[in-house]
Amino acid sequence: MTPIEVLRRANNEAIERIQHTDPNCTGIWRVVGVFSDRRIQCDHCNAEYPATPENRQAAVDENSAGTWLKHLAVCGAQLLEKERRDHA
Repeated sequence: MTPIEVLRRANNEAIERIQHTDPNCTGIWRVVGVFSDRRIQCDHCNAEYPATPENRQAAVDENSAGTWLKHLAVCGAQLLEKERRDHA
């Protein structure tokens, strides 16, 4: 296994610590609660996990990956629209 594959696997395992109740959920993980009752909660499907350092990092990583995927989807849609206009 290459070093990149090792890092990718470790990152995926970290993100998989927290799961949405719906596998198609596109919600954002947020830290909610106060003091000893802090939790990580999805703003869409309401999945919840304790706000441990590991879970918080997993939430940050997943939110970041989701932001990039949304950005890439917008860019792809713009390129497709440009191709359609150019070939019309």
